Amino acid sequence: MFQRFLFFCLFIQSLAYSQSSYRNFKIYRGMPYFDTTIVKSGRIDFEEKLETRCFPGKFTLENQIIDDSSFSNIYNRNIAYTRFKGTVFQGNFKVNNVDFKFNSNFESSRFEKRADFISLNNGASIDLSGSHFKGNASFIGNSVSSITFKDVLFDNHTSFSGHYTSTLIFDRTVFQESTDFSFSQFKELFLYETKFSSTVIFSLCVFLKAPRIHEIVLPKKIFFERVDLSKLSSTEFVDFRLAKLAADSSKCIIHLEGTDLSKLLLPFNLFQLGFSPNTTYEMKCGIYEAILKSCKDAGMLDSYKGWDIEYNKMKNTHDLGVRGEIKNVINEYWWNFGYDKWRILWIWLPSVFLLFLIINVTFINKLIVKMYFDEDLGSSFLDKRNKMNVLTRLNHFSFRLSYSIFYTATIYFGLKLKHEAVNFQNFWYLIYLYLIFCIGAIHMAFALSYILDVY
Repeated sequence: MFQRFLFFCLFIQSLAYSQSSYRNFKIYRGMPYFDTTIVKSGRIDFEEKLETRCFPGKFTLENQIIDDSSFSNIYNRNIAYTRFKGTVFQGNFKVNNVDFKFNSNFESSRFEKRADFISLNNGASIDLSGSHFKGNASFIGNSVSSITFKDVLFDNHTSFSGHYTSTLIFDRTVFQESTDFSFSQFKELFLYETKFSSTVIFSLCVFLKAPRIHEIVLPKKIFFERVDLSKLSSTEFVDFRLAKLAADSSKCIIHLEGTDLSKLLLPFNLFQLGFSPNTTYEMKCGIYEAILKSCKDAGMLDSYKGWDIEYNKMKNTHDLGVRGEIKNVINEYWWNFGYDKWRILWIWLPSVFLLFLIINVTFINKLIVKMYFDEDLGSSFLDKRNKMNVLTRLNHFSFRLSYSIFYTATIYFGLKLKHEAVNFQNFWYLIYLYLIFCIGAIHMAFALSYILDVY
């Protein structure tokens, strides 16, 4: 009898709701619910439609323009199936403490002003593929199951803060302004072909698994300070090797204070270290040494070389000031801080020798008289071994060139240099003589070291 009475009441209630142009009474698992697929003159009275806190059915609003901000009134709701595909929200969009059961579809939606997804708890799964956020956007929750951002465009500042218990996917997403992930916890974070244009903040985040980073465009600056990577397995790393820079952009500046750098792989061609004003010299050295060890362990030899050179430059500047900067320039061009020793043998030795040879060919007459003359030098070219005969023959260019080569090589390479043949009465010629001799000796020492290393 009671069951018949309940059925009669539900039947009468269904007749009443069937008169409404925007409500359809249905049964879901023995319970009444409303399939709301209504647009009323381009505006929505959500307090009237969502008078109950639980909708086990569907809430559908597709390809419509919402010209007010009444969506900000949706809070403390439970909605089973939600579809907002292609909807344009002209006012502020704010959902607070809404439990989106199952899947919620916001594909190809456009948010003209601020959009806030706050306290998305209890396993919400949201698809925002193809959406466009023109204003600031924020996504805040404690146990969000998954949010998919595919082909999404964010024009302004975007912030994420929550414990993402499943997967957070960014696929071909574009962030035009700063992006803040700080204080978030990620079970899985996928970054595929995503472009960051400004600043990205990961400070104080927790990664339960290593994020997958593939073909992303790096921003101008990344804050990766005090990030917890302790939950990663021994084979997992935050690997930036498949990232890239925007066309014609400089390196990405990354801040790493307080992060375990043994779990971080940083290619030198993509990154430059940034430090806060409070970072001490010892802390900087620790960061560089940790990066060097990480690169060496991972076999990233080119990056190891780059970071090591930069580390040496930093130490020279700190220890010697302006003199350290001069030392850096010399070391860089001389042999690239020991990584390109071949430059000495194949570039600097012949180049400097050629420079001295040109000078000596030009002034050989004066050099013989006022600086150095060895009567045995070039004896095969001479009939008599004396200075006057040499000076006479120097009028012929072929002899002048041949004799200058022997003359320069004897001094530059220290081949039987006779110190008793040096004219010590002229100071500047004496300085020039031993300048050639000392530079040649240095070149020969470095060249010998390079040959021994190679062979």
